[in-house]
Amino acid sequence: MIVAGVVAVLGAVVIVGVVEAAARGRLGVNQLAGIRIPSVMASDAAWVAGHRAARPLTWIGGLVFAVAGAIAATAPASGLAADAVGAVFGVGVAIALVCVVSAAFAARSAALRVGGRTR
Repeated sequence: MIVAGVVAVLGAVVIVGVVEAAARGRLGVNQLAGIRIPSVMASDAAWVAGHRAARPLTWIGGLVFAVAGAIAATAPASGLAADAVGAVFGVGVAIALVCVVSAAFAARSAALRVGGRTR
């Protein structure tokens, strides 16, 4: 679980960092990073508005993902405690996923309000 935990923590940092950079206007529309759905990518204004709307849920999801990863990375490798940590990690990943998907829906709504389009 150590590797999975470290990957989770690093992944959380990257996800939150990308959304934060885009929300602040430091990361523009691109083909590699950010919330890459048509409505958000429609314009610079839609990009920033979408990422600003996604920011709170992304932070929550990232925090949950990082905490679950930290717990997994520091847990015993075997035994009952390891099974419990595996369950906690799974629940943390599920919560983080729900937050990130919800953030994408929030981003879409905000982007559409400023003129983003859908395809």
